[in-house]
Amino acid sequence: MKTKDELIREAKARGAVIVSDDDQGSGFDDNPTEGNIACVGDRETGYAAFQQSYDDQAVIDAEKRAQDAQAHIPAGLQEAVTAMREENTDAVRAYRYRFQEEYTGWVPGQIMWLGDFLQKLQTLRPDTFFAEVSYMGLRGIGFVGPHDVKQEDGTVRIESGPYYSGVSYHNGNAPEWTQVRLDIHNLPTGEKYRGWRAVLLSLVRKGIITEQQCDDVFGKPSGPRSKSWYRSLWEMRNGKCGECRKDVCDCMDKFDYIRSDNYAYPVPEGVQKGQRQEVEPREERRIIGTW
Repeated sequence: MKTKDELIREAKARGAVIVSDDDQGSGFDDNPTEGNIACVGDRETGYAAFQQSYDDQAVIDAEKRAQDAQAHIPAGLQEAVTAMREENTDAVRAYRYRFQEEYTGWVPGQIMWLGDFLQKLQTLRPDTFFAEVSYMGLRGIGFVGPHDVKQEDGTVRIESGPYYSGVSYHNGNAPEWTQVRLDIHNLPTGEKYRGWRAVLLSLVRKGIITEQQCDDVFGKPSGPRSKSWYRSLWEMRNGKCGECRKDVCDCMDKFDYIRSDNYAYPVPEGVQKGQRQEVEPREERRIIGTW
């Protein structure tokens, strides 16, 4: 017959949760009042009448029946399950975006505070401003000047004034490179961290800044993770896939669908009055002010 300590160790190794009725929610109780481990029932019916130790013959027989059932699963059924799993994997593969493996690892690169990013961007576009509130951990990036406004009838007219670009920056410190979340099917579900390089690429794609301006102010990246940066810029310059060089590519980039940039941020009051948004002294770690 095993001792109580041996039974407790065996129960924990099997994943059992041993708690004390006197302190529910406390987790493991290394000194239970009863020596038995496996039990059913409740306080009203009395645990003692239902408790069985893991070396009880009834428990051993039940475990053996489960193992025998697993061993006697027909080979055809096992093959069908394997085939179904492979089909499911193939079915979701089309919903992954290109070069997905490049975005799943944590590669911080140069960490940049949003105030520092704003100051750099304002050397290119002095009219740049950030939203004063964040949505899903992101702050919208806005500009002042002529911009297209889509009408209800589908037409577009040009307006002048402050507007949001549809691009957002991580609220606080941002890594240089984006990292995405994956579900159990290895499908991207959202951005865990948005890299500031991804923000720059979006601004270049929209024609707000140029590739040369990025190099002049933010510098050229290096290292293995920078491959996605240069590939994306090449594709924007040439209108072709950076890998297969096709004009109409079968491996269309699906990165944009996991972004959250369409929130209707309110324009800061100071910007509405024609004031430029500026960053307060870095040592005070104040986020954004307007003057």
